[in-house]
Amino acid sequence: MQSFNYLIMVVMGGLGSITGSIAGAFVVTFISAALANWPEFRMIIYALALILLMFYRPQGLFGYMELTNMGIFRRLLKKGGRN
Repeated sequence: MQSFNYLIMVVMGGLGSITGSIAGAFVVTFISAALANWPEFRMIIYALALILLMFYRPQGLFGYMELTNMGIFRRLLKKGGRN
């Protein structure tokens, strides 16, 4: 069961992104915590979330993008390097 949770985290976040995997871990952990009182529905909700994700965002939440590749973080890193 635990390895299934890890697989869902990685697929949901994006297979090519460590940042996406971390975001996927937050989403799966939130879903798991929200459904703590109804463990029998957790797998159904996971399946529905993955199906919706595959329809609307097949590459995952982040795809191959990392936070350090986004424009705002590049500017923050450059400002931090100058000082």
